[in-house]
Amino acid sequence: MQKEVGSNFWLDPNDSSRSQRKIDLSAFGITGSDMVLVSTGRAAETFVLETIEKRDPEIKKVALIPPFTCGTVIEPFLKQGYEIHTYPVDQQLHTTAKMLQQALEETGATVVLLHKYFGFETFADCIPLIREKRAEGIVFIEDRTQNLFSQLAPLPVDYVVGSLRKWAGLPDGGYAVCAKGAFENKPKEYDQRLTQAKLEACYAKYQYMVLGQG
Repeated sequence: MQKEVGSNFWLDPNDSSRSQRKIDLSAFGITGSDMVLVSTGRAAETFVLETIEKRDPEIKKVALIPPFTCGTVIEPFLKQGYEIHTYPVDQQLHTTAKMLQQALEETGATVVLLHKYFGFETFADCIPLIREKRAEGIVFIEDRTQNLFSQLAPLPVDYVVGSLRKWAGLPDGGYAVCAKGAFENKPKEYDQRLTQAKLEACYAKYQYMVLGQG
């Protein structure tokens, strides 16, 4: 039987050791003035983009995003009506301040999504530039999905988003954190039908991956 790499974890339906615990993002160095838990990383990104527009209804919708990413990262920007460009990376997937500065000047981007590839420091000299551009009104978002457990200094951004299911046996889970102010219209209850369907999928995957059934 072939074993896959990546995708979703599976869950043992007979494991009774799991318990509901409050998620403390500060344990991962993620702090801010407010946070929200949502179903997916994509939902977290959408929530942040909606918040950005609420805070600045006249914002010019031009975004810089990572050049190597998945469709679920791009989709929220497209649905919110953004013109999308990518910032450059070198052969080690690093982006220098000079490269980022040039991309900002060429595109006129007002929103920038950054993520450190595979948990490595790929924006080593960009912190002063990010602070400078934030002061000029450009909004920066850091996607912490790939470096949640890395011992790296957080980027000085306006928002942090990410997915939790890449790291643990969870049916799903995403988060969004803002550096200033408070989120509006935060979800107050979860979708029980969706949660149950995802749990059943995780159990079915356990039957296949561990027991060789299905």
